[in-house]
Amino acid sequence: MLDKMLIRMRIREAKVQAGDGAETTHPNHYSGMRVYQRLDSTRPREPHRLEKLETKWQIPLPYDLIITIINLYFLDDKLALANLTKTCRNLAQICRPLCYQFVVITSRRNLKGLSESERFATLLSQSPHLIDYVQHLKIHASDLRMFQGSRPITPEEESLCYILTRKYSNLRRLHLFLHVVWSLLPIQLQHAFSVTFTLANLQEVVFEHVNISTSLLTHLGNISDLEVRDGEVLSRSMDVEIPSRICTPKRLLFMDHSRTGFITKNLFAETSALRLSKLEHLQIYACGIHLKLLSEPLQACATTLTNLDFRVSTWGGVPDVVDLGRLSVLTSLTLSADISMMPYGNPGVDGPRRFAWLVDTLATCCQPSRIETIKLIILTREFSFAKDLHWKNLDSLFTPYPEIRWPQLNRIIVQHFNENKESIKRYKVGTLEKIVLSMTPILSAADLIRFTISGEYLRFWRL
Repeated sequence: MLDKMLIRMRIREAKVQAGDGAETTHPNHYSGMRVYQRLDSTRPREPHRLEKLETKWQIPLPYDLIITIINLYFLDDKLALANLTKTCRNLAQICRPLCYQFVVITSRRNLKGLSESERFATLLSQSPHLIDYVQHLKIHASDLRMFQGSRPITPEEESLCYILTRKYSNLRRLHLFLHVVWSLLPIQLQHAFSVTFTLANLQEVVFEHVNISTSLLTHLGNISDLEVRDGEVLSRSMDVEIPSRICTPKRLLFMDHSRTGFITKNLFAETSALRLSKLEHLQIYACGIHLKLLSEPLQACATTLTNLDFRVSTWGGVPDVVDLGRLSVLTSLTLSADISMMPYGNPGVDGPRRFAWLVDTLATCCQPSRIETIKLIILTREFSFAKDLHWKNLDSLFTPYPEIRWPQLNRIIVQHFNENKESIKRYKVGTLEKIVLSMTPILSAADLIRFTISGEYLRFWRL
């Protein structure tokens, strides 16, 4: 429709320039041309959207409006996108890339007994152009039938090898949810994964429920984001030389659910291929007793780390104070503490100790600090327990004025989580603020502190 409109406008414009029919030219003609040109110049140019349709636009709605509707209402609905691709060629050219932007391969089978990896491999062999649409690939082994280590290699694993060794030009994120020990994978499959790891545009890799060796990180030299969730990290042998190829992410998230902290030790060991010289964002899920293992890793990224996020589980006792004094460019800090949902001990004793850890760790920040946002995540059984916490000690860190030690501080966010539904129902809005602000006159006067209340279950408390 817009193309026809443009043709008519250009014909009329030519007549005007030739002096033919100038008196019949409508004054809105030129504004119409400008509207069309503006719409055409503002068409989105993201990789997953089409810059130019291969066929003439036939739908009686502007292209940009169709794009907006699809992005708002159908982007996360694979079935709707698939149905839209069958309606007409124009919508097919828009929706087909979105259908294959996020690909999840599970170990489910259809009625014919074919696995998802077999079906997707067949699809790629028949339609290789779909490879360019894939930006996020997740391999999700929801049961243990896949990767049981059966020999010889299974058709399912062969198909996965085919999928992994394609030349994905736009693949940015690879998420592996496998429930497997990496060394037990078939050699062919290990090689196929290594091919994917070295793709030029791959930026993010997630290992979830995977037991890996730190030697695997030598294949991840190009990535910027690394996540290690709910799995284990095994160390290289001490006899092995320090790796020449290293992994230097800008963002690192890892969970240490071990009782001895060996995941943290192995991940940052000297023989590990992981290096923190470029690290900017560090998010840690660990028990309190393991935080003492982070002294050297934090020192290694002291001049680059801008965002630090500690998610401390309930188990493990009161954490040791973490020295943040060398983190000279830190701008965002998140600390957490389970104040009253204690499985062992007296909440009236351990709760204040854990809150004191928040304050003492915050007190180690360099002076003056570049921190802009401080977030304190607190889990309580009853909101009234906030009266027993030493908020005055927190307030004392900002005397006489916050601008002296914290010149760039914008917000202190206190997030209270309470899994007791009855307590949430009884809570009166503003009660917590009244309790805390009465004990923090400096922060109250500076209008820096904000509160949020939630009954959401956060899994890391039970790590």
